[in-house]
Amino acid sequence: MNFDEADFAASAPAAARASAFAGAIWADRDMRAAWAYTDPLLRKCWVQAWLHPLRAQAVADGYRSGAVVESLMSDKPSHPLWDPFARTQIRQMTASFAVDMDTWGFGSAFDPVAQDMALLKFLPVPKSGAIEVGELHASVPFLMRFTLGAGWRVLNFVSDRVPEPGWPPAL
Repeated sequence: MNFDEADFAASAPAAARASAFAGAIWADRDMRAAWAYTDPLLRKCWVQAWLHPLRAQAVADGYRSGAVVESLMSDKPSHPLWDPFARTQIRQMTASFAVDMDTWGFGSAFDPVAQDMALLKFLPVPKSGAIEVGELHASVPFLMRFTLGAGWRVLNFVSDRVPEPGWPPAL
């Protein structure tokens, strides 16, 4: 197997997971389905980013910020704030990126960035089916992380940096 074949073979599972996440967001508009493909660190930072400007109201409504974050991070969130969180995120993502899952896909480039992380590019696929050398296309970066048991999950998208928890988090 040459490097290109090995590179492609390694990228296929990560691209399949990233594609399932993208389809859940932009085709199905189903945050719960997308959640299954997200890394716990992204979940934490994502919820913190949503809750940060709402913290005072959440506390006034009887919620503790840390408890809300922990609850919404779970694989199958059942917290009362899940629906408002999910609706807001789907609305923001679909408004920010006009993605058509029939014409967008993941490039064949698989850029390892750490032993357990890789960067994929989500982009509109040209009508020819291939990007020619020298062609430029806007793309959305997907940072993927591999863990034993869970496999590849989305660690970040729209950014190639590892998210950092906090109030506010760094996405």
